[in-house]
Amino acid sequence: MEIVIRSLRNRIYDFLSIYILIRKNIRCNSFTGLMEQKTENKKEEILPFNGLRAFAIIVVFVYHYYFYSGYTAANKNSILEAFIEMLHHFEVNLFFILSGFLISMALWKEWSENGRIRYLDFFLKRNYRLLPVYYLFITISYWINRASYSFSQKWVATKELSVPDKLTALHVMESTDNGLRNAWGDFVFLGNYLRGPNIHTWFLSIIEQFYLIFPFFCGFVLFKRDFFTRQCILWCLYLIPGILRIYIYLNPDIFGTDYETLVFRPTHTRADSIVIGVILMDWIVNRGDYLKKYLSGRMISFLLILLPVLILVFVNLKSESIYSFFSGTVRFNLIDFVYVSILLSVILFPNTFLAKGLSVKFFAPISNLSYTIYIWHLLLSLISFGALKLLLPDLFETGLTFFVLSLLLSFLFTLGVSWLIHRYVEEPLSRLFKRIFSSSSGRH
Repeated sequence: MEIVIRSLRNRIYDFLSIYILIRKNIRCNSFTGLMEQKTENKKEEILPFNGLRAFAIIVVFVYHYYFYSGYTAANKNSILEAFIEMLHHFEVNLFFILSGFLISMALWKEWSENGRIRYLDFFLKRNYRLLPVYYLFITISYWINRASYSFSQKWVATKELSVPDKLTALHVMESTDNGLRNAWGDFVFLGNYLRGPNIHTWFLSIIEQFYLIFPFFCGFVLFKRDFFTRQCILWCLYLIPGILRIYIYLNPDIFGTDYETLVFRPTHTRADSIVIGVILMDWIVNRGDYLKKYLSGRMISFLLILLPVLILVFVNLKSESIYSFFSGTVRFNLIDFVYVSILLSVILFPNTFLAKGLSVKFFAPISNLSYTIYIWHLLLSLISFGALKLLLPDLFETGLTFFVLSLLLSFLFTLGVSWLIHRYVEEPLSRLFKRIFSSSSGRH
């Protein structure tokens, strides 16, 4: 009898040991383990994110191409204008949300494994690829704008212009001069607070500010709290930018009406889109099984797709202009919820039509080049547009047909040149940057 009891006790101990080991490996729930496995190996990444990144960069490209290619100066098309206005609602919110989601997931993974965050290693790892090509671009951009300004000065001084044309030229030159004076902001990631020569680097400044500050916030505050407390902190942070936007709009006598500078670019009025990505990560990683249980079923899956459509219809009907009170305040939050619904759908239910559609291999090259495209797309699209206008002058005045044709050709040109930049400039610079800083970071 004693032998039987001892044998039974040993079996129980063995069972408990195996159970504890399994629990440790899956880190509290199976969904967390799955997400960690997906992000640990690039081959097992969250595939629908490729489609979402590709969609986001295409939207940005089309929107900027329409306004900065010179097309609108020569053509007016109400249908196209309505379409471009709709694209404006998508903006860069998705990039912000994905950044918040993926960066916080990487930080949580390191915290879960090591109980701490190696801040310098994390920052360098995130920027081996980003910073070299970023600094290369803003340096080239600065000298191009400097040369253009000098040429414009000589041209205005020697050219006989009418008074209106001369005033317009002087206004453009003054704007360029102010941009050059503020160009230093891009070099220290303050381009979202200073109007420099580049109209799109404000987004990258916000992302880099997030990389610099958020890991410390996670290590010293956020990750030391339980799930409920973390969510309370994050939701409070999410509400602050929206409240600030409303306050700015309600007090034009204090702040003025330059909403591009006051609302659309500052970190303190746009960070909510990043925070919602962190909130989503916390739910997916730490309450993923719970979400999957209560959001499963055809009706819920259908609502996760229907809700974004209804919100987008409402936003388009409600928005009078991009600088209206609605567009500059709650619209950002509504677009956030559109993307959160889509992300919940494709992450929790990877076998749905939407998730599989976003996972097709066609999107992978565009997704992988999305950062390079974003950095260089304005310069490259202007070059391609100018070449098309020179080579096909008769098509320039043909309205929508020319726009669609030139847009496709410009995007293919930008995609091809971005690949060349990535392959022969970005990757060598990234390796050099890594070689220089890896040894110093390894000592920390």
